[in-house]
Amino acid sequence: MVSSEPSETAPRVVGRERELAAVRAFLAGTEPRTLVLSGGAGIGKTTLWEAGIHVARERGARVLAVRPHAAEAGLAFAGLIDLCDGVGAAAFAELPRPQRRALELALLRVEPAPNEPEPEPQQQYAPPPAEAAPDPIEQLKQLGALHEQGILTDEEFAAQKARILNG
Repeated sequence: MVSSEPSETAPRVVGRERELAAVRAFLAGTEPRTLVLSGGAGIGKTTLWEAGIHVARERGARVLAVRPHAAEAGLAFAGLIDLCDGVGAAAFAELPRPQRRALELALLRVEPAPNEPEPEPQQQYAPPPAEAAPDPIEQLKQLGALHEQGILTDEEFAAQKARILNG
C-alpha cells in the first residue's frame, strides 16, 4: 500500500498512551533513525504500527508500507515491487543513477541494456520452517511481567491469559 493521504479512520488504540506518545515523538523528529516495535503476540504492535502510519500520513508524510504474505516468500522482489507500486518516475529521478537503475531493473520498469549483464536468476527458496509452538509457561511469565510493568491493563492481561490457556 502506498499513499500519502490520511486514511479515513485512525486505528483505535486502548491502554497504550505512553507507547503512542513515543511513536508520535519519533515521527516528530527530523534526523534519520529507526523505530522498533517488539513484544509478544497479541500485545498491540500492529495497532501501534497502523496508528503510526495514520499519524505520519496526517502530518503529510509519504508512507510506503507493505505486508507480505507467506505465499510471496519465494518470489524475488515481490515485497519491493508492492512497496514501490505507485511511486512515480519523479521520485526515482531523485536517486543517484546506480540506485535508480538497480531499482528500475528489479521492479521490471526497464529492460537491461544490450551490453548490460543480465541479473543472476534468483534462487527459489522455501520459507523458513514454522517455529515450534511457544511454551505457554514462558508466555505467561512474559505476560505477567508486562502486566506488572503497567504495559498491559488488567483487562488486556486477563484476555491474553485466557487466549494462552485456551490455546
